[in-house]
Amino acid sequence: MRPHQWFADYDWAIYVDNRARLTTDPTQIVAATGAEADPGLYVFRHPERDRPADELDVCLALGHVDTDQWRRLHDLYRDTGIPATLDLTHNAVMIHRLGNPRTEAMLDLWWELFLVHARRDQLTIQLAEHLSGQPATRLSFPLSEVADWPVFQPSQRASSSHTRDMRKPPAWTLAGLRYRKERRTIRRLLAMRNAQSPNA
Repeated sequence: MRPHQWFADYDWAIYVDNRARLTTDPTQIVAATGAEADPGLYVFRHPERDRPADELDVCLALGHVDTDQWRRLHDLYRDTGIPATLDLTHNAVMIHRLGNPRTEAMLDLWWELFLVHARRDQLTIQLAEHLSGQPATRLSFPLSEVADWPVFQPSQRASSSHTRDMRKPPAWTLAGLRYRKERRTIRRLLAMRNAQSPNA
């Protein structure tokens, strides 16, 4: 998220998520991005969703955030006036040409938002772009042209990617009762969101 902190002596940094695998030589990725591109962050559009609010709902349903984080982030999106149509990014691969102080400030802000609000990078990058006034560049070609994603299916990573409270415990335990109660709360919250305007 902050390659300028570690690779200041380099011109380019390419981040690859541990569920992704590059299918293209990194030098060709740089060339496709634009070898003479302006310094900044280059990202891929999300193939399924456009808005961070929609991604937040999916993360709640999957157990990647809890209900308190969900409420706080929806409130933050509303209070900061983040555009409803802002492009959601797919951060399995990110390409950064180093050397733009404004981009570096945006990335530092993104890191702080990530630490404070939810350990899901896609939920706060658009917020950082909006608050800093420094958007990343959306690439015109899809992620599938340079990488395979996901290499590992969700079931293979569920034990490590879900928050501890959201892992499904045995139904007959007290923890199992709490889990079912939480899932009912999640279904109710998402049903209320779905009943609202798409741009709410």
